[in-house]
Amino acid sequence: MKETMLSKYLKISPIEANKIEMAILFLLNAAFEKNKQIYKMHIFKFLSFLEWTAAKGFSNQFFYFRFYSMRKWTSSLQNIKIY
Repeated sequence: MKETMLSKYLKISPIEANKIEMAILFLLNAAFEKNKQIYKMHIFKFLSFLEWTAAKGFSNQFFYFRFYSMRKWTSSLQNIKIY
């Protein structure tokens, strides 16, 4: 499986990155079906929670969150409205 931007950023396997991407897509799809709005900040908070969890697992070595690169990643989901 090809390494993605998310797998490089979080330093995880491409399979794990794919699971995270699918979870985000299922969240967006469920929100679309129920006419709810998902803001980019919701996705950023989800990813920052993943970073916090990873940091706890690695002896409190915290990772810095690059919003610009993740914003480019989330804006690539052009078929889904993200506010």
